Amino acid sequence: MAGAGLVKVIYAAALMLAAPALANPAATAPVALPGAVPADTMIDAMIDPVAALAQADRVLAQARDEPARHDAQIARAAALTQLDRNVEALSALDQARGGPDAKAPARQGQLALMMAQVLANQQNYPAAEAQLRTARAARGAVYGEDSAEVAEVDSFLSAVLISQGKGEAGIAAARHGWTVLSAARPPQDAGRIAVGRSLAHALSIYRHDEESEALFRRLMADILLLPPGHNYRITLPRIFGGALLRQGRMGEALPLLQQAVEQSEQSAAVIKGERADMMGVLGYTLLSLDRPGDALPFFERQMELAQEGGEPTSIVRACFGLAQAADRAGHRDTGLAWRQKAAAILSALPQPARVETALNNFKLGPSLAHAGQLAEAEAVESAAVTAIAGFRPESHFQTTNSRIALGWIKALRGQTTEGLELVRRNFLLSVATNEQMEVSKNQVVGVLDNIEAYSQALQTAVLAGDNEFAFQVLQVMVETDASRAAVAVTQREQSGNTALGTLLRRRQQASADKADADQVMTALLTAGQASEAERTAAVQRLAQRTAALAVLDGELDAAFPAFRALLRPRRLTLAEAQARLRPDEALLISAESDLGLYTLALTRKGVALGRDPIRRHDLRALVSRVRSGIEMGRAEDFDIAAAAALYRGIFTPPVAALVRPHMRLRLAIGDILSTLPLSLLVSRPSTSLKGARFLIEDHAMSIVPSLWAMGGDRSTGSASGRLVAVGAPDPGSGNSAKRSPGLDLAPLPGAVGEMAAIARSLSRYGTPVVLSGSAATEAALRALDLHKLGVLLFATHGLVAGAFDLHSEPALVLSSGGSGTANDGLLSASEAAQLDTDAQWVILSACDTAGGSQPSAAGYTGLARAFLFAGARRVVASHWPVRDDISPRLSLGIVDAMRRTGTADAALRVAILAVMHDKTLADARNPALWAPYMVVTR
Repeated sequence: MAGAGLVKVIYAAALMLAAPALANPAATAPVALPGAVPADTMIDAMIDPVAALAQADRVLAQARDEPARHDAQIARAAALTQLDRNVEALSALDQARGGPDAKAPARQGQLALMMAQVLANQQNYPAAEAQLRTARAARGAVYGEDSAEVAEVDSFLSAVLISQGKGEAGIAAARHGWTVLSAARPPQDAGRIAVGRSLAHALSIYRHDEESEALFRRLMADILLLPPGHNYRITLPRIFGGALLRQGRMGEALPLLQQAVEQSEQSAAVIKGERADMMGVLGYTLLSLDRPGDALPFFERQMELAQEGGEPTSIVRACFGLAQAADRAGHRDTGLAWRQKAAAILSALPQPARVETALNNFKLGPSLAHAGQLAEAEAVESAAVTAIAGFRPESHFQTTNSRIALGWIKALRGQTTEGLELVRRNFLLSVATNEQMEVSKNQVVGVLDNIEAYSQALQTAVLAGDNEFAFQVLQVMVETDASRAAVAVTQREQSGNTALGTLLRRRQQASADKADADQVMTALLTAGQASEAERTAAVQRLAQRTAALAVLDGELDAAFPAFRALLRPRRLTLAEAQARLRPDEALLISAESDLGLYTLALTRKGVALGRDPIRRHDLRALVSRVRSGIEMGRAEDFDIAAAAALYRGIFTPPVAALVRPHMRLRLAIGDILSTLPLSLLVSRPSTSLKGARFLIEDHAMSIVPSLWAMGGDRSTGSASGRLVAVGAPDPGSGNSAKRSPGLDLAPLPGAVGEMAAIARSLSRYGTPVVLSGSAATEAALRALDLHKLGVLLFATHGLVAGAFDLHSEPALVLSSGGSGTANDGLLSASEAAQLDTDAQWVILSACDTAGGSQPSAAGYTGLARAFLFAGARRVVASHWPVRDDISPRLSLGIVDAMRRTGTADAALRVAILAVMHDKTLADARNPALWAPYMVVTR
């Protein structure tokens, strides 16, 4: 839903509508507005509304004739709307209604458009829409239906329609405006940029992400042609960043939001309230990245600006941010204090702020619970649940998550049966709602609020002693990262003429229809002005579209079970999971909750659940300490203490008691731990690496990318098949235009030798195919028959998600073989998923193929999962750049060990131990050498 501030920044023409012909000299307008205010005066209001208001007042004082006074009043109203001084803006518009041309269609359209802006600022969207319809008709009569002047109205109309949940109509209006203005006006035209921004935002809201992103990036180039300080140089990065946030692409959104904030601090075009909101969005983004310390200064600045502005609800929003940052940093008492301050401000308002009060109570309840004030916490949360039900649908995350919080508080008070039932019902509804979203947008745990709610659900299950429900919650917390691969595969399939692509396109439309119905329902409840008949119709429409989506999901599951198993996995019961384990296997499912690190261990006959109280941001700090030592490379830099603390956090006493020595470990882990190979965890700490004992010395281990697919492949892991090796691409290969500036890919002198050695080892199974240098292209790879393979080897550079522009997918660097994304030298995850192979092993002997710098950016949900989707049995991937003399040894060691071991994880363990125990290597026990690789299996 677009709020008043967002409607304002999307509004294209409000500050130039007094003189459309003058604002665009190239436009062919049959009629010019009499006595129009100069266009540059109106544009000034976007750069410095305070100065523009002063100028309008001077013009008004000096005006000798009525038309000039009326135009000055309109200029004054334009500046006042930018300053959110809506009552004064209305007064200025009333005074502009007189004059000899007051009833002329052009003047009527002008006044209606300005009135719509004021009404939108007041969030009275139905009335704003009516005024825009009037303005559109008036401008159409003067300039024509397909004129630039009508197109400008459509830009604003689109935002107002979307704010009411009318997505289809909003997109249509924005498309018309963009079609007209993109052809009629130059790239630097502000009206053209505004209309394009409206369309890009509308497409993003309704999940047409590929089209939306392409348009946003086109407009990002266009705004560089605008004058320094122009409002659009601030608002466009802000809106684009918000679009990326909706996709869970926080790392990519962050620099855009930072750009908007930095420029807003230097510009008078952004009023304090809007600037404060931008600070809050940036702060919440940093919180979602588990960076509460970095977020705090932006929330403090938000509070400073809000207090300067004096608007109570803005101060309350700043309190929300400060409280959230304090909570995430573990300062619960401070968080409680900020929420109590917000409650005091809200209770003193002359008019009740029902939404803000309910949302503050929603978070105040858990704060009170953490402070031990459980009775008050339950009363406050109960009030929040009741209030939120009045303005949010049943499936809205604020509805479900407030009820989860209430159930959790009840469980803390000893009402475990009642609390568990309330939590379970709403947790399942929350997950089902997310699964009904477009396949690639199932970002359940990527939402900060869901991290908190699902943490409460997990603790409730533990308090109630319900291991089955705890297992369900844990699966959701680690499985939803599958959406990272689903994003790429879904978009790639939808663009092709395949049966899966056709079905996914149908589902995409059904998902958009359901989202549209949900927006309408939310808008009706929030406005609080809908009739009973309107509400009933909205409920029925939502139910029908939900049912239609369920039918398509059934078709998808029946026709393409691999898609479900690897990219949209279902949840298993404990009994089903135990049945898929071998007697010598243990499953460890470990998730970082907001209330600690929980690990459930599962064997054929036993279940154990352990908890370490470490918070998410502290856990991320431990992982960073270990990775930092690895990246420095020297044995003495490895942080033994941090690796030992991580071991203790997972292998709590209940877990350690169940997992017997030398059991094979199947690992399903959350986003933070997934950026580190667990093989280097220290089970016996020491002051030196020589005395320390590592987890890999006690257990073979493998990553399970999908519990639903676990146990589906019981083949021996033999490499009995021919080799296809691709690597050692030409230096500088790949499409450099797609990469981030400063990305310097070093040559790989050992890659050719690595491929040759493995080729000799597997030559008995058929003539190896080796593509290297300029021959190592995507086109050459696709031309090969990839069936009956023992090993598909890539000896090249790997790029983690976000390492190159325009993409959030990880990729392998090959040689560029021509133009177009299909042969640009970057084999992305979605392209890998399109390969057709039955390779026993895919070995990604490439740096950084397993890890990412953002939450939920684990590589096995990217490249490794993509190769499994393409048909491979198992994938070996690396977490960090592998030393050139060690990489061939590990790859060849895995291949050689295949003949002697019956399982993939055992083969990797043998290869690692061979390096670790090599006495000819001075730093053999340094994990930087042997720990990068992990194996991912079905």
